[in-house]
Amino acid sequence: MNGPAQPASLGDIVEIQSTFATQKEIKSAMIALRLAPSLKQAAEKAAAEDSRTLTSLVQKALKDYLAARGYVVK
Repeated sequence: MNGPAQPASLGDIVEIQSTFATQKEIKSAMIALRLAPSLKQAAEKAAAEDSRTLTSLVQKALKDYLAARGYVVK
């Protein structure tokens, strides 16, 4: 019979964190776009209500759109 599970060591935690860090893609690509002021205003309001930045809202909306169409994995 196995004994109680041992807690993760600090080395295990560091290894898990470094593995996760290497898998995360760095956000370095930029895009500029023009849109109607009313659309920007609505997006800023939606972002604020969702406790997000405008950039975060646009990234989420684009990722959700692309995932729904099979271009990226969510």
